[in-house]
Amino acid sequence: MSNSFPNYFDAPNKLLQLESNCGLITAWTILKYFKKRTSSAKFINLCCYTKKHGTFTIALAVALRKHGLKVSFFSELDPTPNAIEKRCYSVAEKIGVAIQPSIDLDILLSKIGSETIAVVLYNTPEDNGHLSPLLGNDEKNLFLPFSDEGYLLKQEFLTFWNAPEIYRQCLIVSL
Repeated sequence: MSNSFPNYFDAPNKLLQLESNCGLITAWTILKYFKKRTSSAKFINLCCYTKKHGTFTIALAVALRKHGLKVSFFSELDPTPNAIEKRCYSVAEKIGVAIQPSIDLDILLSKIGSETIAVVLYNTPEDNGHLSPLLGNDEKNLFLPFSDEGYLLKQEFLTFWNAPEIYRQCLIVSL
């Protein structure tokens, strides 16, 4: 799948020029992979993008669902969701996004395939939340095309995925 997955820099310039754009570009590449079309302006709005926050995982779930994809959202309980997140949770339930407790990495990896893509939120070494597609794994590494190296060691990822305020959030997306 990684050979056929869209490249980060193939995203529209309007998305590439925004700060904190990892979520927008992750979701855009998933739409492109599943051959769904959208305009940059519409997509930025649907993802509830702000310069301060970028976009939230639940907002990506809503935007992808509104483009006709099946989406499941997994997360630990966030005791203090942002106002944008609260609105997105409400919309998500109304449009059929499955909201479920967080899952283990092995279960998440077992769901990935050519017809199913995962999106993960994890902390970076610079202490920034980062969204990336998760396209698969080998014995030691996870294939995260929008990470600095294109992969992370599983143990390193687990540390970043379990960081405070990350809540082990992920999406599973399919047609």
